[in-house]
Amino acid sequence: MGGYVSLVASEQVNAKGVFLLAPALFMRGYKKQSYSNNNNIEIVHGWSDDIVPPENSIRFAKNIDCSLHLISGDHRLSASMEVVENLFLQFLKSCH
Repeated sequence: MGGYVSLVASEQVNAKGVFLLAPALFMRGYKKQSYSNNNNIEIVHGWSDDIVPPENSIRFAKNIDCSLHLISGDHRLSASMEVVENLFLQFLKSCH
């Protein structure tokens, strides 16, 4: 739920950006199902995620026109940490 909570919280503050890893968006039972965040948002999601469907991140990215990186890996992305690290470093540079 970390990505979901981060996104919802970022709608309430003036964040320079939000970097989400396999965010649990559009999940059944979650109170908020629509998102209006227009901050600098970047998502990384694993193609083999069996907890949060990658299609949820695709839907969100398409709706708000944000960056989305679909990479090898499951929900934890542990097999792709080097890729995630490089994407995060690029994201941090874009927030300046």
